Amino acid sequence: MHGCLSKIFIYAHPDSTDLDVAHMSKRHPRPAHDFIVMTFRWSLEIELNHRRAGFAEVPRDVLARRFWQFLRFIQQRGLTGRVVARCVDEVSEHTVLRNSDLTDAGFYFTQKYHCRWLSRTYKDRGEQKEEAFLEKWYETFLTTFGKPHGAANSSTVIPEPHK
Repeated sequence: MHGCLSKIFIYAHPDSTDLDVAHMSKRHPRPAHDFIVMTFRWSLEIELNHRRAGFAEVPRDVLARRFWQFLRFIQQRGLTGRVVARCVDEVSEHTVLRNSDLTDAGFYFTQKYHCRWLSRTYKDRGEQKEEAFLEKWYETFLTTFGKPHGAANSSTVIPEPHK
Protein backbone atom coordinates (compact mmCIF):
# COMPACT_ATOMS: atom_id res chain seq x y z
CA MET A 1 0.00 0.00 0.00
CA HIS A 2 1.29 3.45 -0.88
CA GLY A 3 2.30 5.79 1.90
CA CYS A 4 1.74 3.60 4.92
CA LEU A 5 4.46 4.51 7.41
CA SER A 6 3.41 1.88 9.93
CA LYS A 7 5.10 -0.64 7.66
CA ILE A 8 8.39 1.07 8.56
CA PHE A 9 9.31 -0.14 12.02
CA ILE A 10 11.25 2.89 13.14
CA TYR A 11 10.69 4.99 16.22
CA ALA A 12 11.79 8.37 17.59
CA HIS A 13 15.47 9.27 17.73
CA PRO A 14 16.74 9.71 21.31
CA ASP A 15 18.22 13.13 20.44
CA SER A 16 14.95 14.46 19.00
CA THR A 17 14.17 18.10 19.74
CA ASP A 18 10.52 17.82 18.67
CA LEU A 19 9.48 15.36 21.35
CA ASP A 20 9.62 15.23 25.11
CA VAL A 21 12.34 12.57 25.29
CA ALA A 22 11.61 11.83 28.94
CA HIS A 23 8.33 10.17 27.89
CA MET A 24 9.92 7.94 25.27
CA SER A 25 11.52 4.55 25.50
CA LYS A 26 14.70 3.76 23.54
CA ARG A 27 13.99 4.17 19.81
CA HIS A 28 15.65 3.81 16.44
CA PRO A 29 16.46 6.87 14.35
CA ARG A 30 14.02 8.31 11.84
CA PRO A 31 15.15 7.87 8.21
CA ALA A 32 17.29 10.82 7.15
CA HIS A 33 16.41 10.56 3.47
CA ASP A 34 13.35 12.21 2.02
CA PHE A 35 10.46 10.15 0.69
CA ILE A 36 6.77 10.53 -0.07
CA VAL A 37 4.53 9.72 2.89
CA MET A 38 1.15 10.27 1.22
CA THR A 39 -0.33 11.84 -1.89
CA PHE A 40 -3.90 12.47 -2.91
CA ARG A 41 -3.15 10.65 -6.17
CA TRP A 42 -2.40 7.52 -4.13
CA SER A 43 -5.75 7.87 -2.35
CA LEU A 44 -7.48 7.94 -5.73
CA GLU A 45 -5.49 4.94 -7.00
CA ILE A 46 -6.20 2.90 -3.88
CA GLU A 47 -9.93 3.64 -4.12
CA LEU A 48 -9.97 2.68 -7.82
CA ASN A 49 -8.20 -0.61 -7.09
CA HIS A 50 -10.67 -1.37 -4.32
CA ARG A 51 -13.61 -0.53 -6.57
CA ARG A 52 -12.21 -2.86 -9.26
CA ALA A 53 -12.05 -5.56 -6.60
CA GLY A 54 -15.75 -5.12 -5.83
CA PHE A 55 -15.81 -2.53 -3.05
CA ALA A 56 -18.34 0.28 -3.17
CA GLU A 57 -17.21 3.55 -4.69
CA VAL A 58 -16.00 6.25 -2.32
CA PRO A 59 -16.82 9.64 -3.87
CA ARG A 60 -13.86 11.84 -4.79
CA ASP A 61 -15.10 14.61 -2.49
CA VAL A 62 -15.03 12.19 0.48
CA LEU A 63 -11.49 11.09 -0.43
CA ALA A 64 -10.40 14.73 -0.72
CA ARG A 65 -12.04 15.62 2.60
CA ARG A 66 -10.37 12.67 4.34
CA PHE A 67 -6.96 13.52 2.86
CA TRP A 68 -7.40 17.16 3.87
CA GLN A 69 -8.76 16.23 7.28
CA PHE A 70 -5.67 14.19 8.20
CA LEU A 71 -3.33 16.82 6.72
CA ARG A 72 -5.13 19.71 8.45
CA PHE A 73 -5.10 17.82 11.74
CA ILE A 74 -1.33 17.32 11.75
CA GLN A 75 -0.68 20.86 10.50
CA GLN A 76 -2.82 22.40 13.27
CA ARG A 77 -0.91 20.50 15.93
CA GLY A 78 2.53 21.58 14.72
CA LEU A 79 3.38 18.13 13.38
CA THR A 80 4.53 19.61 10.06
CA GLY A 81 7.33 22.05 9.41
CA ARG A 82 5.46 23.77 6.59
CA VAL A 83 1.91 24.20 5.38
CA VAL A 84 1.29 21.66 2.62
CA ALA A 85 -2.23 22.92 1.89
CA ARG A 86 -4.44 25.59 3.49
CA CYS A 87 -7.84 24.17 2.53
CA VAL A 88 -9.50 21.20 0.85
CA ASP A 89 -9.67 23.19 -2.39
CA GLU A 90 -5.85 23.09 -2.55
CA VAL A 91 -5.86 19.27 -2.48
CA SER A 92 -5.17 17.85 -5.94
CA GLU A 93 -3.48 14.84 -7.51
CA HIS A 94 -0.25 16.81 -7.06
CA THR A 95 -0.60 17.32 -3.29
CA VAL A 96 2.22 15.46 -1.57
CA LEU A 97 3.28 15.06 2.05
CA ARG A 98 6.96 14.16 2.32
CA ASN A 99 9.10 12.97 5.22
CA SER A 100 10.85 16.37 5.15
CA ASP A 101 7.48 18.10 5.70
CA LEU A 102 6.99 16.36 9.05
CA THR A 103 8.50 17.16 12.41
CA ASP A 104 9.83 14.15 14.30
CA ALA A 105 6.57 14.01 16.25
CA GLY A 106 4.65 14.28 12.98
CA PHE A 107 6.60 11.39 11.52
CA TYR A 108 5.84 9.14 14.47
CA PHE A 109 2.18 10.17 14.68
CA THR A 110 1.75 9.50 10.96
CA GLN A 111 3.67 6.25 11.21
CA LYS A 112 1.38 5.02 13.97
CA TYR A 113 -2.01 6.32 12.83
CA HIS A 114 -2.07 6.99 9.08
CA CYS A 115 -2.81 3.36 8.15
CA ARG A 116 -5.58 3.30 10.75
CA TRP A 117 -6.95 6.45 9.16
CA LEU A 118 -6.83 4.89 5.69
CA SER A 119 -8.55 1.75 6.97
CA ARG A 120 -11.50 3.91 8.08
CA THR A 121 -12.20 5.13 4.52
CA TYR A 122 -15.02 2.62 3.98
CA LYS A 123 -16.35 3.22 7.50
CA ASP A 124 -16.41 7.02 7.15
CA ARG A 125 -19.18 8.57 9.28
CA GLY A 126 -18.65 12.21 8.37
CA GLU A 127 -16.13 14.87 9.27
CA GLN A 128 -17.10 15.34 12.92
CA LYS A 129 -17.19 11.64 13.81
CA GLU A 130 -13.91 11.00 11.98
CA GLU A 131 -12.32 13.97 13.74
CA ALA A 132 -13.07 12.23 17.04
CA PHE A 133 -10.85 9.32 15.98
CA LEU A 134 -7.97 11.66 15.18
CA GLU A 135 -8.43 13.43 18.53
CA LYS A 136 -8.51 10.13 20.42
CA TRP A 137 -5.41 8.87 18.65
CA TYR A 138 -3.61 12.15 19.28
CA GLU A 139 -4.38 12.02 23.00
CA THR A 140 -2.97 8.48 23.10
CA PHE A 141 0.06 9.66 21.14
CA LEU A 142 0.70 12.51 23.59
CA THR A 143 0.48 10.10 26.51
CA THR A 144 3.00 7.78 24.85
CA PHE A 145 5.36 10.20 23.13
CA GLY A 146 4.99 13.47 25.00
CA LYS A 147 3.83 16.85 23.76
CA PRO A 148 5.56 18.27 20.67
CA HIS A 149 7.48 21.47 21.33
CA GLY A 150 6.35 24.54 19.34
CA ALA A 151 4.90 24.46 15.86
CA ALA A 152 7.18 25.57 13.06
CA ASN A 153 4.09 26.91 11.31
CA SER A 154 2.30 28.29 14.35
CA SER A 155 1.85 31.72 12.76
CA THR A 156 -0.20 30.18 9.95
CA VAL A 157 -3.87 29.72 10.66
CA ILE A 158 -5.28 26.40 9.49
CA PRO A 159 -9.10 26.38 9.62
CA GLU A 160 -10.81 24.30 12.26
CA PRO A 161 -13.09 21.49 11.09
CA HIS A 162 -16.76 22.31 10.53
CA LYS A 163 -18.78 21.94 13.70
